[in-house]
Amino acid sequence: MHQFRDVDPHASELPQTWGRIYRVPKEEVPAILAQLDHREKAGYDRAEVDVHCTDNQVRRALVFIALPGNSDFLGPAPLKGMAHEVRRSNIASRVGPSGSNLEYFLNLCSWYILYTMREINVQDRHLLDLEALVLAHEQPSVE
Repeated sequence: MHQFRDVDPHASELPQTWGRIYRVPKEEVPAILAQLDHREKAGYDRAEVDVHCTDNQVRRALVFIALPGNSDFLGPAPLKGMAHEVRRSNIASRVGPSGSNLEYFLNLCSWYILYTMREINVQDRHLLDLEALVLAHEQPSVE
């Protein structure tokens, strides 16, 4: 397992990302990691990151990320390109344990808005703008 900043050259250029971390009881770690490894089997790697929590503590957390060697890696990309990948590409048509990638993305956005942004009073403009672009692709164009 690597530290994120050691394996992804643009990691230090990324803006702040808001989210949640969970403490998993030690006896449940193997089963949960097996489930996550299955869900993230499309070439995502595990990485450890420092998480700056709302209680001003820094904690280590495990994340799954796509690295530049992953065929699905978008890297730093314009939002329109990312929205296209989520909505219309072969990535969107893939289905995994959590449903289609499009369904997974939209559920993630809904959950994030309900349970993260409201609780800690932040707005992730990147995620909100990406969601808006993805949803705009679903609307029929009016001519």
